[in-house]
Amino acid sequence: MKKTVKIVALALVLVMALACLASCGKTIKGEYEATVAGTGFNLKFDGKNVAITAKVVGFSSDPINATYEIEDDKISFTIPEDAEMSATVKGLFNDIFGQPATLEIGEDENGTAYIKIGESKFTAVTK
Repeated sequence: MKKTVKIVALALVLVMALACLASCGKTIKGEYEATVAGTGFNLKFDGKNVAITAKVVGFSSDPINATYEIEDDKISFTIPEDAEMSATVKGLFNDIFGQPATLEIGEDENGTAYIKIGESKFTAVTK
């Protein structure tokens, strides 16, 4: 009987440990941007938070403070309901960040870090 109780207790400890590890999740660090012909986005990741700034031909929006979650090879973004965005910025945002998208993290042939969200490739900003 005592042996069964020990085995059950050990099994519960293992299940809880695995649940904790699974809930930790991945995070991205640093600043990345994607710009084509003066239009694009800048992403500054800090923990589970990301500041997203839209750039539209000489104009930069105020950062949108959002959160993100990575599950398997997908990334999802959540922006606050009260986030102020122009129609142009909202359209760009929804095209790229409006639904869960595949995520790839890597380095190019020059050693520059990048993240790829769906079809959009963001390269690390070096300062």
